Order: sequence, then C-alpha cells, then structure tokens
Amino acid sequence: MMMASPGPPGLRCPSARHVAEERRLRDLLSDRLSRDLLRLLNEEIHTDAVLHVGQTRFKVHKAVLWARAQNFYMSIRRRDAGDAFTVQNVEPSEMQAFLKLVYSSPWSVKKREDHILQMVEDQPKSNAEHNHDVCSNVESLTPSSGDNDVSEEFAAQRIETEENHNHDDFSGSETPSYLGKDLLSLFKQSFASDVTIQVEETHFDVHRAILCARSSYFAAMLSGCWAETSQDLIKIEG
Repeated sequence: MMMASPGPPGLRCPSARHVAEERRLRDLLSDRLSRDLLRLLNEEIHTDAVLHVGQTRFKVHKAVLWARAQNFYMSIRRRDAGDAFTVQNVEPSEMQAFLKLVYSSPWSVKKREDHILQMVEDQPKSNAEHNHDVCSNVESLTPSSGDNDVSEEFAAQRIETEENHNHDDFSGSETPSYLGKDLLSLFKQSFASDVTIQVEETHFDVHRAILCARSSYFAAMLSGCWAETSQDLIKIEG
C-alpha cells in the first residue's frame, strides 16, 4: 500500500481550529472598528460639516462621507458651499439610520446610498429636464474647479476605490471589512486630511477624528490641552 507524501517540510495546511480562530479575530477587529467609527458620530468628535435635515442637525465628517458614500457627498456638495448642507426630501429618522450604516456597517452601503440619493433628488421636473439629468449624471458628480476640499483627481480615485472593492487582498493589506477597506483607501488618498504626522523625514496626512477614535494616545494628544491639540503638524520623536 502506498503512503501519501507528507509534503515539503514546514508546509502545513491550516487546521479547522486555526481557520475558526482567524475568522473570530477578524470579526472582533471588524466589530471594534465599527464601534470606534460610530462613536465619532454619536459623540461628534472633531466634526467638520453639518447636515440640515428638516429641523434636525447632524454633525458629520466629510472624510467619512467621502470614503463611504461618495455619490451622496458629491450630491450635497454641489448644492451648498461651505460646511453646512441642506438635505431635502428625507426624514431625520431616515438620515440617522443612513449615517449609522455609513459609520459602522462592515458591508458596502451602496444600495442604501442609492435609495437616499433617489429621495434627495426626487424633485418634479419635465421629461426634457429628466433626460438631461440622466445623461449628465456622471458629469454632475464631478467637483467644480473651485472646490478646494475635493481632489481634482476625484473621478480616477472613485474608479480606483471601486476596483479595490473587487480585490480581497487590497494591494497586499488585508482588512476585515468594507469599512476597513474604505478607510484604508481614504488614508492612501489623503482626502480632507486635517493634520500631518511627521516621523523623521516622512510625512503622513491623516484625520484627527479617526486618530482619536482608534488611538487613546492620539485622543489624549489631539483632544486635550496639549500644544499639539491645535497644531496642523505633529512631530513624533524616537
């Protein structure tokens, strides 16, 4: 009777227990990330924009909206300048539920985003206007040349982000959820960053709110009475 070859030394197939433990760890990391981001919304930590929905105000983060719901962000952006945006045709309870998904859902929020957009843009119009809007939908989502907060490479970045969602390895950096992928893409593209971390000669453009949500060290540094709290450039020594 022939015996099966044990295979090359050092090469072992992962056991069921190992796979289950790895999956449990990924679930824990995903859950922690969701909780941290949702705390940003609930506690209004370092918010930089306000959504006016009826008589209700929601303080939010431009970077999170852009990372998770780009079409929605660009839709409200092209209607209002500055940091205050009016959202019509949506109930406050619906917006609250949508924002909760944007900040904490480990899954893609594309379907819910499309639903909210349909309500926001559901205004009476003639057939000619409707056909024109359908044809120019992509162009209307492109930021104007005077919008300093929106990258000039928005279209290319959006395509790159959508392609990243189709690759599990995300350029070699494994993340536990769509939320993690979206935030990693945000970090790589440095959209709406509001603080720079310098380590020796290397600079990292990052976001105060996300640093505070994910790191107690940076939360103490950026939310307290330290000199770094109000600085745009923070040098990390050692």
